[in-house]
Amino acid sequence: MPDVTGQRTTLNVNQTSRKIDMVERIKLLESHETPLFVLTGELPSAATYNPKFQWQEDELAPRFTAVNNGAGYSSSATSIVVDDGDYLDEGWLFKVTRTGELIRVQSAAGDTLTVVRGVGAVAGVAIVDNDEIVVIGPVFAEGTLSPSARSTNQTDVYNFTEITKTAIEETGTQHHTDSINSPNDWEHQAVKAGVEHKKTLEFKRWHSTRSESTVSGKPLRTSNGVLNSITTNVFDAGGAYTEDEFYTHMVPVFRHGSNVKWGFPSPEVINVLNSFPRTKQQVCQSAITDKYGIKVFEYLTPHGTLRLVNNRNFEGDELSEYLPILDLAAIRRRYLANKNGSRDTHVQKGIQANDLDGRKDQWLTEDGLEFSEEVKHALVTAVASAA
Repeated sequence: MPDVTGQRTTLNVNQTSRKIDMVERIKLLESHETPLFVLTGELPSAATYNPKFQWQEDELAPRFTAVNNGAGYSSSATSIVVDDGDYLDEGWLFKVTRTGELIRVQSAAGDTLTVVRGVGAVAGVAIVDNDEIVVIGPVFAEGTLSPSARSTNQTDVYNFTEITKTAIEETGTQHHTDSINSPNDWEHQAVKAGVEHKKTLEFKRWHSTRSESTVSGKPLRTSNGVLNSITTNVFDAGGAYTEDEFYTHMVPVFRHGSNVKWGFPSPEVINVLNSFPRTKQQVCQSAITDKYGIKVFEYLTPHGTLRLVNNRNFEGDELSEYLPILDLAAIRRRYLANKNGSRDTHVQKGIQANDLDGRKDQWLTEDGLEFSEEVKHALVTAVASAA
C-alpha cells in the first residue's frame, strides 16, 4: 500500500488494521438463514458465572386427574382409586365430567379416596375406568377450623453452556500481500467464518442435547436445544394436516404463556398452512423485520397470534415436516462471563503460536439457552401435506 499524503482516512490505511464490528455484521448477513439465532439474540440475555446454569420453575396445583380401576365403580361405591390422589384431600369436591356427578372426599390414603357420592342434584352414576375428574377444591361446614396448608415445591432445572469455535488462518506472506478485492481477503474470510459460526449456533439451538463428559481428561459439555426441550405439547400430524387439527393444536399451544408465539416451520409446512382457507394471515412489520430483514407472517387464531418465520434449515425427510412453536418470552440466552471477561460471541485475534509465520483468529461463543417452562412451547411433526 502506498504512503498516505495528507489526512489519513478509513479508506487509505491498510484495511487489515481496522477494527470491524463483526458481531453486528454477521447478524445482518443472511439473517433469513438463521432466524432463531437472530430472534434469541434480541431477547433479554444474562451472564452465568458457571458453565452449568440453573433456574427454578413452579406451577399451580393441577386440576385434572382420572379414575384408575379397570372394572369401574357402581353408582353407590364409596372407595375410589384415582391416578393422582395427592391432588385431593379431606373435604375436597371433585366432579366426574362425563356424568356430571359431584363427589366429596371424606378421607384420602394415597390414591384411594373414601367419598360421599351424589352431592347436590346429580345422584350417583356408575363410573368407568379413565373417567375424567376435575378437581374443584375444598368445602367447609360451619364452625370448622382452617385447613392444613398445601403447596407445591419449585423444580430445579438446568442447562450447560456450550463452546463454539470457528477459526481463520493465513500465512505471514499472504497476510502482508495486498489484494485488489474489497474487502480484502482477510476481512472477507473473517466475515464468512462469522456467518458459518452463526449457522453452527443456529443448528445447536435447535438440535443439541444436554450432556457432560470428558475428552482426554478435559470437560466437554453440550447444551440442550429446542427440539430436545419440548416434551409436553408434541403432536403428530400423521402426514395429512387439516385446518381443524391446526386449530385444535392451538388450544394447548396458547393455554400457557404469551398470547403471541413464534413458529419456525419449514418451507413445505408453510405451504400447507397457506392452503388453509379460513386462517387469517397477514405480514407483520415488526422491529425484527425492519432491523434484520426477516419476513414475519401472522396467523390470527381465536386462541392467540402465531407469528411464522420461514425456517429454511428444516429440510430433508424429517425436519421438512416440522412446525416448532416457541414462547420467546420464556427463553433467555445465557453466556459465560465474570469479572475476568465475557465468553459471549466475539473474535479472538492473534491466537497463533508465537513462532508461527502467520496469523490465526477465531470466533468464540460459550452460551446456552435457558428454556423455562417447556409447557409454553409446542412441536408439530409429520406435516407432509394438506388434507
